[in-house]
Amino acid sequence: MMSKFQKFVDFALRVSFRAPWAVVLSCFLLSAVCIWLAVTRLGLNTDLADMISDRLDFHKRWVEYKAEFPHLTETFVLVIEGGNFRELNQRASELFDTLNENPDVFQNVSRLNGGPHLASLGLLSEPLFGGGEMNPLSLQQTVHQFTQRPSLPRFFMGVSQLQEVGALSPLEREMADVMFLNQHELKFDFLLPASDSGLRQFIEVSPVLDYGALLPSEPAMLRLREIREEFQSRGEGFQITGLAALSFEEMRTVSEGALLAGILSLILVSLVLFWAFRSGRLIFSTILNLLVGLSLTAGFATLSIGHLNMISVAFAVLFIGLGVDYSIHLALRYREALISGLSGEEAIRLSFRELGVSLILCSITTAAAFFAFVPTAYQGVSELGLIAGVGMFINLFVHLFFFPSMLSLFPLTGDLAKELPAKFESWISDTSFRFPGRIKLGALVILIASLPLTLQIDFDRNPLNLQNPDTEAYQSYLRLMESSETSPWTIKLLKPSVGEIQRTKERLAQLSSVDRALSILDFVPSLSDSEWEVFGSFRDMAIPNQSVEDAQGLEWRALLGFRSNLQEGVEGRSLDHKPDPRRDLFEATESFIERSGENDESKREGLSYLRRGFVDPSLSFLKETQDLIPEERPSLETLAPEIKSRWISESGLYRVEVFPRANMLDLRQMRFFAEEVLSVEPTATDDPVTLSFTGDAVVQAFQQASFLAAILVVLLLFLMTRSIRDSFLILIPLVVAGAALKALMTLIGVSFNYANVIVLPLLIGIGVDSGVHILQRYRKSQNAEGVGRLGSSSRAVFFSSITTVVSFGTLSISSHPGTASMGLVLTLGTLIVMLCSLTLLPSLLSSKKMQKAGV
Repeated sequence: MMSKFQKFVDFALRVSFRAPWAVVLSCFLLSAVCIWLAVTRLGLNTDLADMISDRLDFHKRWVEYKAEFPHLTETFVLVIEGGNFRELNQRASELFDTLNENPDVFQNVSRLNGGPHLASLGLLSEPLFGGGEMNPLSLQQTVHQFTQRPSLPRFFMGVSQLQEVGALSPLEREMADVMFLNQHELKFDFLLPASDSGLRQFIEVSPVLDYGALLPSEPAMLRLREIREEFQSRGEGFQITGLAALSFEEMRTVSEGALLAGILSLILVSLVLFWAFRSGRLIFSTILNLLVGLSLTAGFATLSIGHLNMISVAFAVLFIGLGVDYSIHLALRYREALISGLSGEEAIRLSFRELGVSLILCSITTAAAFFAFVPTAYQGVSELGLIAGVGMFINLFVHLFFFPSMLSLFPLTGDLAKELPAKFESWISDTSFRFPGRIKLGALVILIASLPLTLQIDFDRNPLNLQNPDTEAYQSYLRLMESSETSPWTIKLLKPSVGEIQRTKERLAQLSSVDRALSILDFVPSLSDSEWEVFGSFRDMAIPNQSVEDAQGLEWRALLGFRSNLQEGVEGRSLDHKPDPRRDLFEATESFIERSGENDESKREGLSYLRRGFVDPSLSFLKETQDLIPEERPSLETLAPEIKSRWISESGLYRVEVFPRANMLDLRQMRFFAEEVLSVEPTATDDPVTLSFTGDAVVQAFQQASFLAAILVVLLLFLMTRSIRDSFLILIPLVVAGAALKALMTLIGVSFNYANVIVLPLLIGIGVDSGVHILQRYRKSQNAEGVGRLGSSSRAVFFSSITTVVSFGTLSISSHPGTASMGLVLTLGTLIVMLCSLTLLPSLLSSKKMQKAGV
């Protein structure tokens, strides 16, 4: 096999020397095509749900749900806060109308807890004033008496009638406030929502997505921000959150971070190359070689997958960090050959013939480590594995054809080929040869000490921890998560019939983790024929526009009579510390009478104040209520389309939404909620289910990929080296490095997550490269006594590791926490692998012969 690899290397050299310009120009042309493809067709997908394979049952259910309700799965949620409910409702109505004027960017707009349709259904579901023993017919009669002559006496009479059945405690509080002059008129706020969600208005917006753009929801987000600026200019704003906003912010931070990391990586790699080469020509050839390989890999990603995800978006930085390794090894060996007196062509041939097989071996083993991700159920790393695995072979192709062509066209001459002084990296490897026993003992101590810590490292299953915490979308989303009433993390069920909905809700009601289950049935009021007749009569009732002024004496006597009724009602009540609205109203009425009863003028002003404060607002309220009663009796068929579209799919399936009792930010509670619902409804889906089992799938994929990568690498090493001993010599430093990395992560408090979980399998590929180069150079330089030296290989391993470190390190500055954690762990891992390769592997290669030789 090695001979076949050598023949391929010789073939590549022949082509490169015979037609260097043809090779270079062909690569440039192919790169240009690939760049055009990537710019025009390569998208970005950060949806965590799409990063799981469709082979998994829980993900299949989510895909089926998305197909039924596509307009509910990737939406913006606008949160309107500030002021009382009426003001919020008015602002929400204006915003709702404005959003509907933009169908080019918003395909569906829904009010989640407001609007005339929901207000109408709420009115029919909750009788006016609620509580007590007042039936609808009695209430209608009381209202009818008042509207026949809307005056103060009729108002006080109606209130007294309602008080007899104990139905008016909230109204009594407002009346007391009016008489105490705390407010000037009845607002009927006691009938408005008092829950947390009622103090906030929510509008859900489905954006028109442009899948041809890098950020598909960007037009919708930009328009939302423009609309918000218009509202803020009037002192009215709103918050933008929801999955679409989170995805947009994540896409933006990931793409911007990847672009910044890519540019910074190239700059830092160039500086390290200058430190390593001290040659502008070698740096130029290396960077150009790197860009050609990167563009070809981007073209492959475009044609094979068509998009990047939040993990595979890092392929550019990975390619830079790994791709430049080959150039460093070849360039330093080429320089070393020139210093020994060989001509330019001879030096190139020697370098590539000596290292070419090692490069092929490294490409195969590193690609195998990447390809180990492909069969896993974690689609995110599977796609990265395919892109990066093929990228390793593209990198090999470019180095065997393009790089020697560049070196032959731009050769080193004169002082550029002078020898570089021995550096730190040589001292490390030489020290390892001199003190192998101490190095091996130290590695054993590190391995043993690391093992307990490796068992403590955890996997962070919360995808919100991958979001930039400084964004508005993230912070608003967390506030929604705090309440079970507004939590976006609910479970969804699909049912074929109304009868199934009822049976499902009965089963769910028995579960301790379930707060409530909502369906289309909850939007159809349960009204008897007599109740609907009363509402119809009230809707057709003629209501005057303003109050009627009775004789002053009649109005004053009505006020005094109302006070007497209140007095009778509070006499004999215990004077405890509990709030007593009836007593408060009595005291307020007495105080008002004392202030207004001094003379006729003060009485006239007081009574006029009460008409404006009690009667006129009551008429307005009754008119508003009247407008909410529909012409037709509510039923599933008569529900508004905007309500039906949220609960019934086009294929006729009914949606049931299950709300949790606990805070879903507690992942243990979330998993309990998911498992308990699944125990009675195996088809349940959405965030609590998908996130719980996605974490399991990712951990399993990580373990599978690590095991498969290790097996593939061992087999490939054995097949290509024909030596079990050499294969395990290369892998032992990786075992120590992996244990040390996991221990260090535990000590500094860094967990594995959906982004950095790729690190250990990836480090197997990276570490094998260094081991192969060291082993191959050592074997080829062995003298008759079996003593070998590393020569330029130790410098190449050192600088290739440094370039990889600075390349990966640029990821750690990303504002996307997932990308940043990937960069941090890759940086630490690469440093540890480098130290193990330069110290432990040489010490393992040492022998008594070498020690006697004074190496």
